[in-house]
Amino acid sequence: MDPFEVFVDLNQWVRKLTLKRHFAIKQRIGENTIPNSDTGKISLENTHIIPLTTTLALSTDITVTPAQPIPSGLNIKSTFYPLHSRGPHLESFLNIILDEAKTLAKVENPPPLHNLTKQERKALITLKNNKEIVIKNADKGGRVVILDREYYLLELKRILSDNMYYKSLVEDPTPIFKKKLQELFTYGFTTNILNKKEKQFLTCHYPSLARFYFLPKIHKSLTNPPGRPIISGINSLTTKLSA
Repeated sequence: MDPFEVFVDLNQWVRKLTLKRHFAIKQRIGENTIPNSDTGKISLENTHIIPLTTTLALSTDITVTPAQPIPSGLNIKSTFYPLHSRGPHLESFLNIILDEAKTLAKVENPPPLHNLTKQERKALITLKNNKEIVIKNADKGGRVVILDREYYLLELKRILSDNMYYKSLVEDPTPIFKKKLQELFTYGFTTNILNKKEKQFLTCHYPSLARFYFLPKIHKSLTNPPGRPIISGINSLTTKLSA
């Protein structure tokens, strides 16, 4: 057991409970009181409020529905953590579990059980460290394919030599594309196409280069399978645009 992983997982779970408690208290306060210029807050137990839309409907026989923005879901993950709402009970629970985790970490754990034999594990390590082969998933069928590295590089060159879809670059164009995307996001924000949260979500401040590889089509050839080109754009400049 890794004490640090336990600490991280436990604090993430306690944060979720704290957020539920925080918003539950906030909702309860909002339902039971309204602002008052004289007393600050008064109870709503005996107060009857008719919504504005209902009043308009009664007076004009027209149902008025306020326009609501359509949520896009393009928001940066919140880091909000109202520590003041955690409360003494959650605080005590967190401390007790952390103390138990520290005690368990001192106990010597038995070696993990493997579902592979010693010879199979040794074979996997040998394959992993072999620099003369490349291991990839098959394009179809879910098979695992072991390719000769020399053939893999030749097939990569063959795919990339197609001038209809690929061309050589003298430098990394990421800064140029980043500037153009930022101009588009700014235009969308100023014209109310994007709100502030959506603009922040789509902006990638530190993009990584996309990675090119191929999956062998063994259903077409077992000896020299052609490659299906794949662009892995994880954490690249346009990752959040395709979310």
